[in-house]
Amino acid sequence: MSFHSVAIQKLLSTNAHIGRRVTAHHFKIFSEGTRNSLNIIDADKTLICLRNACNFIGHLARNDARFLFVNTNSLFDEIIAQMSRTIGIKNDTTWRLGGFLTNSWSPKKFRGRNKKFSLGSVRPPDCIVIFDTEMKSSVIQEAYKMQIPIVGLVDSSMPWDTFKRITYPVPANDTVEFVYLFCNLITKTILKEKKDAAGADSDNKLIARGDVEKDAAAKRVSEKSVLCYENLPAIPEETRQLLNKLVVLKINGSPGNVISSNIPKCALNAKYGCNIPLIAINAVDVHDDVLK
Repeated sequence: MSFHSVAIQKLLSTNAHIGRRVTAHHFKIFSEGTRNSLNIIDADKTLICLRNACNFIGHLARNDARFLFVNTNSLFDEIIAQMSRTIGIKNDTTWRLGGFLTNSWSPKKFRGRNKKFSLGSVRPPDCIVIFDTEMKSSVIQEAYKMQIPIVGLVDSSMPWDTFKRITYPVPANDTVEFVYLFCNLITKTILKEKKDAAGADSDNKLIARGDVEKDAAAKRVSEKSVLCYENLPAIPEETRQLLNKLVVLKINGSPGNVISSNIPKCALNAKYGCNIPLIAINAVDVHDDVLK
């Protein structure tokens, strides 16, 4: 059995394909047909939309984005709370107040009436995930005005005004089984991206540490190797005879293929019948007698 067949079978086991009795005209692109007056949602379209939504959430999680999970169904509270604890995201509850995004300063006026109520400045999230889109149309409206992308579960009876404002709709029946599957996919996606980001950061730190160590080693070598001629210690006679066999010249051309008085190294070898084992920077002017 292929992976696609297993995924479709998993979706069918959660009753994600069973829609409502009313089917909106714009939802027919996700509909497979009707049976017993119930809309049948195409499981392939649901799988494609799930993949797109998870890819988008993973891209945001890779960039350390801020998510907001919106839910009013008490059956999903424990599932969403467990997901928030697993991925390490504190779910904000200020969305329960009207205007929490577009008019975040107005709820502060109610502090005098309720001393226990305290609301600071609201930082807009980078993405809003809504599990019951039909009940939270006000959140969709505010997010649409703030140009915040929305990932939401949509059903066959959703009106067009709400449906068109959802950036990544996932056509499915909002059963407890499917919501659990959806939250599980979100959890695995975010944890995977965080793990990959942590691994990439550690690799970058190791590379940077290696570069620093190489630079420090090269600096130590250069500090020990480059000395003034007057500060050089006395050398033994064998080393002196070996150094006498080396020809020290100055490179005058920028490519490094011209030496002395515009004579290439190969021409110099052919002229004097010698093999130069070393080229280094010495004096500004080099005469033919020195070359001989």
